[in-house]
Amino acid sequence: MAIQYTDPRSPYDINFVGTRDRPEIMGLGRKFVAQEQTLPVEEQTTHTPRIINLLEQLIIADTNRIEAERQRSMAADELQRIEKQIPSLIKQMWKAVTLHYPDQPSMATNWGFKMKGSTRNVLLPKTRAERRATLAAYIKYEESRPEAERFSVPDLNQIVTIQDEWEYNLARREKAVNQRETNVNAGNEMTYLLALYLQAGAIHILGERFAFKVSPEMQNWGFDVSLKRNGSANGSTSNGAEAPASSTEEPTTNGSGTVEGTLEAAVDVNGSSGQ
Repeated sequence: MAIQYTDPRSPYDINFVGTRDRPEIMGLGRKFVAQEQTLPVEEQTTHTPRIINLLEQLIIADTNRIEAERQRSMAADELQRIEKQIPSLIKQMWKAVTLHYPDQPSMATNWGFKMKGSTRNVLLPKTRAERRATLAAYIKYEESRPEAERFSVPDLNQIVTIQDEWEYNLARREKAVNQRETNVNAGNEMTYLLALYLQAGAIHILGERFAFKVSPEMQNWGFDVSLKRNGSANGSTSNGAEAPASSTEEPTTNGSGTVEGTLEAAVDVNGSSGQ
């Protein structure tokens, strides 16, 4: 939700960031905590400990998300490099088997290849799943044979090495994707809660320090305080108040009118997911 607080006694409004805008909420949280920590504990808001805790958890989740994406990207690059080698390697394996058993194509099935019954042709695997299965079956059967009888080309050790690297990076990428999604989901929930507690903290400050009259001093806690639309062109209101340094733009409330002296909530259809 996009929230705005307006008060008829003040020339200013407070505009809260959307509850899904993670970078903005994290930035606001850091400024809020930094300001609160300049004050004695007894003067801080009742919500400050929860805000500090949520911010710390959100920073950890965001750091973990970034690291997971880095691991996913690295694994994807390695997979691209490895999978460029796989077709030619399997073609060598296919040649070794078919040349050794030119009149017995069904023998190729021992090494993981498939034979088309109608033509008795030994088929090359085409999909990733088929190639993985063929590689695994080929290695297993070759290792079951006496070393002297194994095919010299391609080298079995090379095939094993490539398969190990392939499987490792496939698992690494899958794990990274899962970790990224876990941290994105956790981060989204914490972002939402942090936004709400920051709004609650703002109302606490308004009530305790400013008697619910919006003041540009709220900017010290990182809040967006803007001059109302009825301000004059030179940046001052009819009572001579100066516009705050942070913003003189009209707050966005997604088309809803303001309700004076109240909090107004509007559905934030443009908020980012934080992903």
